[in-house]
Amino acid sequence: MNISFHTGKSAMIAQGKAIDIYGNNIANVNTNGYQTLRPSFADCIYVKERSPEPDWQTGHGTYIQKTDLMFSESHFVETERPQDMAIVGEGWFAVQDRYGDVNYTRDGCFGMTQDPDSGDWYLISSSGEYVLNYDQERIVIPFEEVSKESVRAGINWNDISARIGTFTMDNVDAQRIRYDYTPASDDEITAVTGAAADVENQTLAANGYFAVREKSGATHYTRDGRFAMIESEGKWYLGSWKSEFILDADNKPIELSFADAEHIGDFNSVDWNAAAARVGVFTLANPENLHTDDTTRYDGNATANANIGKIVDTDSYENVKLNNADGFFAVEGENGIVYTRNTKFDVRQGDDGAWYLATNQGEFVLDMNNGRIQVAAADEYTNVPDWAEVKREVGVFQFPNPFGLEAGANNRYVQTLRSGEAVACREPDGNGGWIYTMEKIEGALITSNVDLTDMMVKLIEAQRSYQLSSRVVSTSDELSRIANNLR
Repeated sequence: MNISFHTGKSAMIAQGKAIDIYGNNIANVNTNGYQTLRPSFADCIYVKERSPEPDWQTGHGTYIQKTDLMFSESHFVETERPQDMAIVGEGWFAVQDRYGDVNYTRDGCFGMTQDPDSGDWYLISSSGEYVLNYDQERIVIPFEEVSKESVRAGINWNDISARIGTFTMDNVDAQRIRYDYTPASDDEITAVTGAAADVENQTLAANGYFAVREKSGATHYTRDGRFAMIESEGKWYLGSWKSEFILDADNKPIELSFADAEHIGDFNSVDWNAAAARVGVFTLANPENLHTDDTTRYDGNATANANIGKIVDTDSYENVKLNNADGFFAVEGENGIVYTRNTKFDVRQGDDGAWYLATNQGEFVLDMNNGRIQVAAADEYTNVPDWAEVKREVGVFQFPNPFGLEAGANNRYVQTLRSGEAVACREPDGNGGWIYTMEKIEGALITSNVDLTDMMVKLIEAQRSYQLSSRVVSTSDELSRIANNLR
């Protein structure tokens, strides 16, 4: 009967601890990335009542030998926060606490903090620990560079329209210099040989045109003979003053030759006679198909007078027009100020890093004082983190025996000898890069894998076992009382 006392007591202790474990699981049903703990029971020592035969043994109850981490399926929940991440599979994030110790978690609820000394921003966990990359180093958050689209979208057109310079001109002696042409067939464009020898001052017959090609591939025709040199993919070509390729008679860019290898890229060492001989000159069968494009420019061979209030229709950068038939915009060209009447506006970053109003050909638009019109201050970075790059950097790890991890507070797990060392979930691709073997989902979290139904059943089982074990103790006590009362 003394054994039954201790047997009942050990069972009550074990079942009580099991209830604690189940209760902890239920309490963490909404904890992100929580892994269910399962108690593992073991029986206590045995006593042989009759030796040496082993067919009569009495046990001494039960105890909880260990708790196991359960990796049953979890679910994902969308959070719409780009810094939240979820692992697809049995992987772990690595986080570093303020003491430098590395722990592991499946909770991907991340945030960011700034180092007051360096000014860098770091990815941190919900508990303030540094999130680590695949090399177990802290992750510095990169920020998206200011894009043309973001600056353009933020323009206040009511303010900008009041600042754009508008001019009327006296003694106008202007010339349209660039055209688009829409032929009905390729036969309508004819290449003519015998271009002028002076490549910097080409002269053409009244029906002759040079062909220029933008780097985007669009071809235009022009009578403007102001040529220069441009670089593309390490080679130098003959170009227009607007950095377009000048084409030969076969519609191919004209690569420049230099006096010697030491002077490649030197303007004065170009064989300009050879370049001039290759410049294509074209005639158009139907010049009525010519139409001025958005690069229509007028040379400023006249006196410009500043005027205010000549701009209308400034609802977007693509629709800015003058309401004065004699008005002009002023733009900063490669060779000085030129004037135009109709253009699509854009933005361009200057050498000082600031953003200015420009044409879609890259010329700065000027105000009434012939100054550039700033639309955004110099700023290398925006306040928008590059979460796609962060996601790529966040490390994911696996363990040879994840069941050997030791659970800690704040939903953290500690590497042990039983778990083995963490292994980064990536492999070399053979080309100096990496193949990532564990997928991460951005803007989502992994939920707890606690099964409430299962926990409730186990809780009832533990409760009933606890009650019955207490009856064993009370029954043993009653039998002892009866024995003690024998006369």
